[in-house]
Amino acid sequence: MKSQPLEQHCLSMRSFRCIIQPLLLLSIFNRFNDVTAISTTPSLVTTSQLISATQCRLRLDIGRVPGTAMPPEWAASGARLILPNLDICFEEEAYEYGDRETEERILRYGDDPPQSINVLSMPKFVGIKGEETVTVQNGAYALKSHTKDDDRWPGVAFHFFLDFPSGAVRNDITLPAERVFFTTTCWIDDRTGGEDGAGGNVDVGSFQSALDRLKKTKDEYRLVDEEIQKWDKRENEMDTQKQRASPATESDKGGSGKGVVGMFRRLTGFRSRFGMQERKMTLKQRKDIFERALPPMSSFDSEDVEEKRKDVTIRASNGIIFTKEGYMTVKRYGGLMGAREEYHIVGKFVITDIFDSA
Repeated sequence: MKSQPLEQHCLSMRSFRCIIQPLLLLSIFNRFNDVTAISTTPSLVTTSQLISATQCRLRLDIGRVPGTAMPPEWAASGARLILPNLDICFEEEAYEYGDRETEERILRYGDDPPQSINVLSMPKFVGIKGEETVTVQNGAYALKSHTKDDDRWPGVAFHFFLDFPSGAVRNDITLPAERVFFTTTCWIDDRTGGEDGAGGNVDVGSFQSALDRLKKTKDEYRLVDEEIQKWDKRENEMDTQKQRASPATESDKGGSGKGVVGMFRRLTGFRSRFGMQERKMTLKQRKDIFERALPPMSSFDSEDVEEKRKDVTIRASNGIIFTKEGYMTVKRYGGLMGAREEYHIVGKFVITDIFDSA
């Protein structure tokens, strides 16, 4: 085989680069657009405006929770410290950190500062000294949206903190005298539209959109499962008929070439069966993730679904649905040189009531 002249080889390489380089640039441009589209999330202005001026009542349940990283001796007895009737108001004004305060990363979303929380009442509990009042200072809150159509996070993450300068102690339970962080989820109730402004073209945090996507996934999962069952039943019936057939008949089928056709048909069918099984596994994973991310209801299709929603969610008159229960955590530092922020669970809280916006 004759070797190409050097000039022809260089010309071929230049032609190759002329073809490949624009394709690479186009690919990079498309990837950049994809990343931009994925990382961009709709504004939280609407949700924030709806939440502002909302007053709610919290019930704090402090004590050991499975999975907490608090020291083993902390609340080891299993006792609980209940602090009811902590009333707070989510304000519209931005929160201003003091000179000795550290800006909290958990409330840092984009360039917008967190908004203020005003404490309206102090919780009380009965301890060894009789009735004790727990001092709670004003705090801040922030919302975090997630990528549209991300099944793992169909709601809006809702984080806030309050300061407990004196803490609280009951038996072996100690609420540390420091800043306590609260985490839950909220939704925009766009199921009915209404006069509260929660309806309309809402993507991130849309409760109805999340329910629709879950229902669509469950329906598709059910259809794929039915197709797999039909396929298995059909194959079993064919195997039974084949076993009943006489050897002579099978030989005749093979001689006429139908055996090869039948084998090809079965191989094609197995490939289709394998594809359906993969799709079923993908849908099940998506369904499970979605059900964990949504409020913990036993069923979205039952007739008493609205009653079940009331057990785990609470709706404000401004069209925001809150998940009632959330976690309370305190910040600790771990990792190399103590540079990593960690949040250790010290209990749960429940939103027991929401009052009309001021």
